[in-house]
Amino acid sequence: MIKKIFLSALLWMTALSFAGCQAVSASAVLSNPASSSAFSGSSAVRSPAVSSSAASLSETPGSTPFGEMMSALSGYQQGTAGSHLKQYTAACGVLNFAQQYDSNQEEQLRSDLDEYLNAASAETIDILAEGCGNVDFAAREILSNGVDGVADILNDAGNPNQYDEYDPEKYAAVAGILKETLAAYT
Repeated sequence: MIKKIFLSALLWMTALSFAGCQAVSASAVLSNPASSSAFSGSSAVRSPAVSSSAASLSETPGSTPFGEMMSALSGYQQGTAGSHLKQYTAACGVLNFAQQYDSNQEEQLRSDLDEYLNAASAETIDILAEGCGNVDFAAREILSNGVDGVADILNDAGNPNQYDEYDPEKYAAVAGILKETLAAYT
């Protein structure tokens, strides 16, 4: 009798463990903007829609600054749990990218954005478009108050900032290209 109970419990734990793995896998697939269908693949292995040309913006192809920025932006969805902190994470994603951005990279950035948005689902594009204003607000707050001025929020968000200060002109250039390119897809 004890053996049956033990085996039943073991079977349930295995089933629950498997179900948990499936839930994590499903959420990874649903958050992958490169998939046109929620069941077309898993994003757990690669960054979303980062082209090989985007790797030229960084030494590490798997985690390019462009890929990190787009991941942060697509991770913010207005009105969801933790959205306030994700708003600042997304803002830092853009600010971090912008800090490394050189105006000579404009054509590359536009090309990478087009490739990303062409591969993104309509839902991801809507999420990006809806959140753009709030992310811009948070970025401008960081620029106005400095990293130290919003340190509590950034600490709560996991310290997504990679720099102690950011260049407002570089941010304005990148934000302008993002908004312009995104507007063409909405």
